[in-house]
Amino acid sequence: MRFGFIGTGTITKAVVTGMLRFDVAFERISLSPRNERIAGELAALDERINVCPSNQAVLEPSDAVCLAVVPQIAVDVLGQLEFSARHRVISFLAGVPLDQLRRLVGPVHSVTRAVPLPAVAEGRGSTAICPADKTARGIFSALSEAVEVDDETRFDALSAVTATMASFYAVLESQAVWLVKQGVEYDAARAFLSGYYAGLTHDAARTMQPFAQMTDECMTPGGINEQVHAELSQRGTYAHFQQALDGVLDRIRAARSGEAAAGRFRSHNARARAGAACRVRNGNSNGHAYWGSLLLSGSSNNRKLFEAGAFFSRVRSTHCHGALRSVGGVVVGSGRVRFTGESHAKETGVCRPIISSDAVVTCSEMLCHGCTLRELHTSR
Repeated sequence: MRFGFIGTGTITKAVVTGMLRFDVAFERISLSPRNERIAGELAALDERINVCPSNQAVLEPSDAVCLAVVPQIAVDVLGQLEFSARHRVISFLAGVPLDQLRRLVGPVHSVTRAVPLPAVAEGRGSTAICPADKTARGIFSALSEAVEVDDETRFDALSAVTATMASFYAVLESQAVWLVKQGVEYDAARAFLSGYYAGLTHDAARTMQPFAQMTDECMTPGGINEQVHAELSQRGTYAHFQQALDGVLDRIRAARSGEAAAGRFRSHNARARAGAACRVRNGNSNGHAYWGSLLLSGSSNNRKLFEAGAFFSRVRSTHCHGALRSVGGVVVGSGRVRFTGESHAKETGVCRPIISSDAVVTCSEMLCHGCTLRELHTSR
C-alpha cells in the first residue's frame, strides 16, 4: 500500500513514526512539503518516505491519502486537489463531517474519519474510526486501541472526550501543587504522580471491567479513597465534567449540521482570517465571523444576533468599569447562548459570578453592570 499525507504537522509525524516503529506494511509514503522541517526529519528515517514538491504530487502515487491539515484551511487546500476513484481517504480533520469531506474530495474509493493522538508514535492511546475501514484499521490497530463505529453521532461523542486532555493534566498539576504545599519538591511530586497515574491507566487497559466496578474495588468502607470520592461526588465534580462534554458535543454537532466556512472570516465589506473579533454594537453585529467550520452570524435587527452552532472563546464588555469574561460557550439556538465556563465581572477588588457555568441566556441578557455585550472574540 502506498500512503500519502496532506499536511505534515504533529499528527502526521506521530502516525508515520508509529508506522515505522511498529512495522506497518507500506510500499511508499509521500509527504506534502508544507512543514519542511518535519517532512525532512521523517524522510531521513526511511528511504521509502519521500517529500513531494506539491500536495497534488502527494496524491499521484498514493493509494491511501491521510488528510492532516488544520480544519480552517481544509476547503482551500482540498479544493485545489484532484482525487481519483482509487483513493482511500482517511481524514484527521476535527469537526469536518463525512458528507462535507465527500463533497471536498469528490468520487473516491472510500472516505473515513479517524482521531489519532500524538501517543500513537509510542504505540499507546486509542483512535476512533468512522466508518469501519480496513485500511485505517490496519494502521491504527498496530499503533493504538482502534475503536470503529459506523454511526457518526457516536464518533462525535468519542471525539468530544478527547477535549479532556488539558483538564487531565490540570488535575495532575493541582495535585502536584498541593504536594508542594506539603513540602514535597515539585520534581519529586511530578515523578510520583506520573508513575502513579501510569499504573492506574495500565490497570484500566488490561481489564474489561466497567469503570464503576473498578471504582468500587478501590474503596474500602471508611477509607481515604471513599472519602475523596464521596466529597467530589457531593460537590458535583463528575457532573461538571459531563456538562463540559455536553458543550463540546453541542459544538461538534452544530458544525456537522450547520453551515461550513472552513476558517474564514467575512464581514459585509471585508475578508480576514478567522480569529478576528466580531464586534457587537448596542446589540447589533457588523458582520459574520467564522471559526473553523462553525458559523457565527450577526444581524442588524436585534432579533437574531447569532446562529446556532457558533462557538466563542472569549466575551467582554467594553462599556463598563469591569469586564465580562467567559472561558467559552456555544450558541444553542437563535440568540440563545450556553456558557461552558464561569463568567465574572472584574474590577478593582471585585470578582463576582455574573453567569454560572452551563447557563443558557439570551443575547440581550448578557449584561455586565447594566451594560450590554460589546465584543465577541473567536479563536482556536
